[in-house]
Amino acid sequence: MAEIDGRSLGCLIAYQKPENPQELTSDVSPLFEPLMLLEREAYGTGYVFVLSTVAEARGEGIGSSLLTFAERCRGTRGMSLIVADNNTGARKLYERHGYKVSARRPIVKNGWESDGENWLLMIKAP
Repeated sequence: MAEIDGRSLGCLIAYQKPENPQELTSDVSPLFEPLMLLEREAYGTGYVFVLSTVAEARGEGIGSSLLTFAERCRGTRGMSLIVADNNTGARKLYERHGYKVSARRPIVKNGWESDGENWLLMIKAP
């Protein structure tokens, strides 16, 4: 959690992915399959699972600070994360920190409303 003056302004969950990709099971929901396939390509990286800041604190460096902190989890292949292609603010943050799109998969909407078309795997090399 990122807190300033007792106010929670951001959140981060990051961890290391295994060195070898894990197999997908046949019971994976079609909604999650593209994400899981992209995660398999992120083997050996530190993985940013959640990075969020409250709307009124965006642009104040909290996301950058959390992303820099996440790099303590860096793996042998660097850092990775997945973001929707329409999340332009987050993508700009990640690009400023050296992340590049390395793979993409279509977003399966299955009744879920989203303006995005693709999930993007972004990797920052070590």
